[in-house]
Amino acid sequence: MKVLIPLNGSRLFSGKKLRKINRQEASWYQEYNISEDIRIIFLPAKHWGRRGLNDFNKTLWGSFLIIANGMKIFFAGDTAYCEDLFKEIRQLFGDIDICLLPIGAYSPAFLMQREHTNPEEAVQAFSDLGGKLFIPMHYGTYDLSNEPLGEPIVRLRQRAIEKGVENQIKELSVGEKFSECH
Repeated sequence: MKVLIPLNGSRLFSGKKLRKINRQEASWYQEYNISEDIRIIFLPAKHWGRRGLNDFNKTLWGSFLIIANGMKIFFAGDTAYCEDLFKEIRQLFGDIDICLLPIGAYSPAFLMQREHTNPEEAVQAFSDLGGKLFIPMHYGTYDLSNEPLGEPIVRLRQRAIEKGVENQIKELSVGEKFSECH
């Protein structure tokens, strides 16, 4: 097993059993050394890092771009909407085949908007990335904020219809696997 972690993430592996785990750190825009067939690039996200009470922003946070078999998959992780960021990713890497974007934990906006994307912003991020397929995530499982658990997907469907991308959304059930072949 090899763990791909952000810059300064190794400090989280200080326990006796965890020290033996093979891991690689990367900063934003750096590529992990995986293989010739798979590229994984660590990219920014608009959020913060914290794993304990006294370690605010001591570990970098981010998103991942996976390139394999001629396909580009963007995993946004936990992020707020940032037009410049998503457009820059597209400019650097071209249109993205599959975008895994968060749509939940956005309410109340005055508190959550700096770190989390709402459904309407996620559709805009999908457009900014030149996305072909949108898999929504980060909703409907844990009650992390004030919106009702079912609201994010309802708002996503509505915005997707308004923007004419409803056929590009692939909703997955909890635990469902997705396979796309070129």
